[in-house]
Amino acid sequence: MICGELAAKLSHDGFLLDCLGRPISDAGVFRELRNQAKLTASQLRSDKAADKVRLLRNLLNTVKLDEGEIRLTLDRAGLGEVLGACIRDLPAKELDLTIAAIPKRSGHQLKLVVPNEAREIEVEPKYDAKLIALILEAFEARDLVLANPSLSMNALAKQQGRCRTRLAKLVGISCLAPHLVEAIAGGRQPSLLTAEFLLAKQLPIAWPEQARRFEG
Repeated sequence: MICGELAAKLSHDGFLLDCLGRPISDAGVFRELRNQAKLTASQLRSDKAADKVRLLRNLLNTVKLDEGEIRLTLDRAGLGEVLGACIRDLPAKELDLTIAAIPKRSGHQLKLVVPNEAREIEVEPKYDAKLIALILEAFEARDLVLANPSLSMNALAKQQGRCRTRLAKLVGISCLAPHLVEAIAGGRQPSLLTAEFLLAKQLPIAWPEQARRFEG
């Protein structure tokens, strides 16, 4: 329940602007934030319990059950760790969310059920947890390289105790076209776009060429 509602919030631009706490004029920065948020939402919707637990530990300070609702307190610093540097530098300030929940008895158990909001779903999304994790790892590698402009790939890999080949491959993957990243985050990626393919093949730098490669 909580994972689903958090995922829905992270998929809305208004919530992301609330997280930032200020207007943002750079469309490119906001697009990257949106993609990162959608990838995080996809992990919250996935079947991997370990990913969900890790994210909830970063995102949540407290969870309180009140009559007819669940009150969540989110941590802005934790959001920064998950979503990126444009949130990370803001003053630590908690964000409160409220989820309407109706008590429903099932046998001897009493459960809280979120009221069903009519949501139109055209195609059932197919989230690829392995692919999502790879894209997130690629973004982290790119941020690491950008944060150390004076170091060569060899020197950076040695400093971080990482494989230079893997690090270079990840940086290349981070250049995946934004519309393909959005498709991955939404569980609508082309069938050819898999983690195995990205790790085994050389990704074209030009976005139109990437589109032709994966979308035909």
